Amino acid sequence: MKIKLALTVLAVLVSGSAAAKTWVLTSAEQGTEQGNWKISSSELKSQSKPFSIEQKVLHGGKQEGSKILTIHSEDGLTITLSPTRGMNLLRVEGFGTRMGWDSPVKEVVNPAYINLESRNGLGWLDGFNEMMVRCGYEWTGHPVTDEGRIYTLHGKAGNTPVSQLEVEVADAAPHEIRIRGLIKESTFKKADFADHDRAALRARQQQFQPA
Repeated sequence: MKIKLALTVLAVLVSGSAAAKTWVLTSAEQGTEQGNWKISSSELKSQSKPFSIEQKVLHGGKQEGSKILTIHSEDGLTITLSPTRGMNLLRVEGFGTRMGWDSPVKEVVNPAYINLESRNGLGWLDGFNEMMVRCGYEWTGHPVTDEGRIYTLHGKAGNTPVSQLEVEVADAAPHEIRIRGLIKESTFKKADFADHDRAALRARQQQFQPA
């Protein structure tokens, strides 16, 4: 799905990989987690328009322990993702415009506080406030019961923390920023899915591509 913000933010296909710096913020395989983390164009000695990438660990209420990753450029485009919630796209803001909606759910709810089977499989709604949410993988759609098993509303992916999270910034201008998250959904004898989610932003041209 492509997103256009005002007349200057265009969703484009990402070009081939170039030389870049990569930071691993989360790795289940290595047992590592960076927690609060930030990098900026000034630290990278970039000559392009200033930008920053920041991960924050949230506290309080049902968002305790949730993480958000925010990409911000000097021109005002701000993109916020949630690695804790399936790499869901929380919102895009810029040029006086906010792309999102006003849910009664105000916190970035940690999946640990959500019971997907509550309300006859509608527990997914307890955390739904994102602009773009991930559904699946084993099931997506209204909750159903099949052979005694509940398949909950829109599946588990949107309430699954990433197993791997990487931030990549191209060395050359316009310094394309890529965010990669690995989401796994595995159940013995039932399901074994893995998805590499990707999002890209070009700091100078204000182009954003969710995948």
